[in-house]
Amino acid sequence: MRPFSPEVSLDLPCATAAHLLPICTLFLNLLGMAKGSRDPVVPNRPFTTIWNANTQWCLERHGVDVDVSVFDVVANPGQTFRGPDMTIFYSYQLGTYPYYTSAGEPVFGGLPQNASLAVHLVRTFQDILAAMPASNFSGLAVIDWEAWRPRWAFNWDTKDIYRQRSRALVQGQHPDWPAPWVEAAAQDQFEGAARAWMAGTLRLGQALQPRGLWGFYGFPDCYNYDFKNPNYTGQCPPGIRAQNDQLGWLWGQSRALYPSIYLPAALEGTKKAQMFVQHRVGEAFRLAVGAGYPDLPVLPYVQIFYDMTNRFLPLEELEHSLGESADQGAAGVVLWVSWENTRTKPEVTLRSNLAKLILDPTHQPDLTLSPRLAELTLGSACHPEMTLSPGSTELTLDPAHQPEETPAPNLAELTLEPVHCRPELLDACADLINEQWPRSRASRLHSLGQSSDAFPLCLMLLSPRPTPEAAPIVVGHARLSRVLDQPQSLLVETVVVARALRGRGFGRRLMEGLEAFAQARGFRRLHLTTHDQLHFYAHLGYQLGEPVQGLVFTSRRLPATLLNAFPRAHFPRPPCKAPSLTAQAAPRALKGSSLPPPPPLPEPLTTLPPPPGGPPPQSLLETQYQDLRRRPIFWMEKDI
Repeated sequence: MRPFSPEVSLDLPCATAAHLLPICTLFLNLLGMAKGSRDPVVPNRPFTTIWNANTQWCLERHGVDVDVSVFDVVANPGQTFRGPDMTIFYSYQLGTYPYYTSAGEPVFGGLPQNASLAVHLVRTFQDILAAMPASNFSGLAVIDWEAWRPRWAFNWDTKDIYRQRSRALVQGQHPDWPAPWVEAAAQDQFEGAARAWMAGTLRLGQALQPRGLWGFYGFPDCYNYDFKNPNYTGQCPPGIRAQNDQLGWLWGQSRALYPSIYLPAALEGTKKAQMFVQHRVGEAFRLAVGAGYPDLPVLPYVQIFYDMTNRFLPLEELEHSLGESADQGAAGVVLWVSWENTRTKPEVTLRSNLAKLILDPTHQPDLTLSPRLAELTLGSACHPEMTLSPGSTELTLDPAHQPEETPAPNLAELTLEPVHCRPELLDACADLINEQWPRSRASRLHSLGQSSDAFPLCLMLLSPRPTPEAAPIVVGHARLSRVLDQPQSLLVETVVVARALRGRGFGRRLMEGLEAFAQARGFRRLHLTTHDQLHFYAHLGYQLGEPVQGLVFTSRRLPATLLNAFPRAHFPRPPCKAPSLTAQAAPRALKGSSLPPPPPLPEPLTTLPPPPGGPPPQSLLETQYQDLRRRPIFWMEKDI
């Protein structure tokens, strides 16, 4: 897939402009066919069409309104490439993707093992927040990286440069090594780094937008291009399936699979398109099931042209693309349109294609959103609630309806008090924490009883009851610890808000109270960890940071594997402010579309491959600590 690039001047000759006008009209009419050119292939198994084309250009340049709403097609407002329903990131729009130009010049190091993954993830953090400012994104999130493939064996033809340069990198470091050693080390290092880059990028995206359907365009691939074979069956060539099986880490990390079923021009007139599409879609389902994720949505990418040409697909071929996808149970298809290959199509051919179309949308069968896709969208009641794990600083932010019997606390009346100053509230605080992280009551009370002004210190967010004689309501809880070697820092170990009150601003108020509490006692920085609430904390002013060791844990210490899983690249630090023991209200985060500044960039890193048989290199996210749900833990920090 190539980036959208309508290289059309506003002063086009009249003939060229006249030729572009029916193209826009053609897209409008083809939408009806994309929605369903015949009766549903499999009864009661509907699928949807996602519109991934910037057709707003038709209206702006030629006055043709491609109104996809009449066909119940999922499309972004304004039919743009990036929006709440569909966002695609090309390689130059996300992080610092390493690759070689067509002239062989390296960009961002050229090779994944010769580039800084830390720098990439920091910039990716910024790019995702800028492209997806809303915290509740629940659409398709597609990453389009095509310069290299994560399996060594798949980098042939023009991609062989990545194997050549990988060998040269190892040979330069070990000039006395024989060729087999160089080959083995080069392959191991390339595949290990490729995995770290792709899996790490997906994890970061899922942490920032956990409800997005994250995946890579063009994966998996069947490589069934031997059309000249008279016995062509469309099946994946020998060895391809085994290679795809080695990418189980990618299928397991993806939240949707986006194989390409673009029809190559070589298929034109061969009657082999249906076999080609059948096995490409089938390979995606095989891998999803084989990886243990049978419900992983499969959303093939389709075009209305033969790939890399300006020739429209005949209706029969387009039906093969859509029909085979629906027949195998795909959640839907992504209809991608590029204008850059349509500038020389003769007008007579366009009019011929227009004459073949069924223009009346009322004759088109109804298709609805696939249950597979609906399960993973924000509007579905079936979406699982975000749960949290003990030991990580988390807030459950999804809205929950407040029971009628629960009083409605006033945010302006909330107070923050240490647990050890209100021993009569120990039981209520233990109940609130156990509601989120079940644990024996005796153990929970013992842990809360360790709270003191000398740290660790447990705080309660309290709301007064209507009658003065009644005990206040425990709205939230947080636990703070000192940080090793950082006397002006505190570690926020845990944060929890009463389940009935989530999604109402109490989590924000609790975090602001913690900042004011720490500020008043001379502390200047807060550290915390999170699984999937990076967006929430970013809007509170937190940035990605380094791991720290909290002091005097009364429950259990952080495992050494957690601290060792992160590189020690030094982030530039501003000079510490003069301590002030005067309590100050923590500044509120800006509302609206304003975003926090990107985290500072670490120094570039150089990854040197070990000799064959040596331990694999650690990456920023690949070897980090994970909970029982295999979710990564991210460190964040804020100067207060």
